[in-house]
Amino acid sequence: MYIYILAFIGTLIESISDILLKKYTEYNENIYLVVGLIGYIFIGIMFLQLLKVENLGTANIIWHVMHFSILFAFSILYFNENYTIREIIGLIFGLISFYLLGTKHH
Repeated sequence: MYIYILAFIGTLIESISDILLKKYTEYNENIYLVVGLIGYIFIGIMFLQLLKVENLGTANIIWHVMHFSILFAFSILYFNENYTIREIIGLIFGLISFYLLGTKHH
């Protein structure tokens, strides 16, 4: 459970950093750039902690599927972006892989 909490917090910070960097490209205000880049420093530290308990491949799948899911929700709710059926199916496959990794048995 620890790895999922760690990955969720890290990917939430990464998603917020992504949104701030997107805002920087729209408004060209340095505060968005600076805070977005500082967020990336923190996620590097959090990902390092995840690597201490998971192997590289599993850690990356957990991290990226969670990150994509959060950004997917943000993009729909905040930026009002639309997605095709193919993109939604891709997200569903990512969530299935996330589930399969979370239920691995030794």
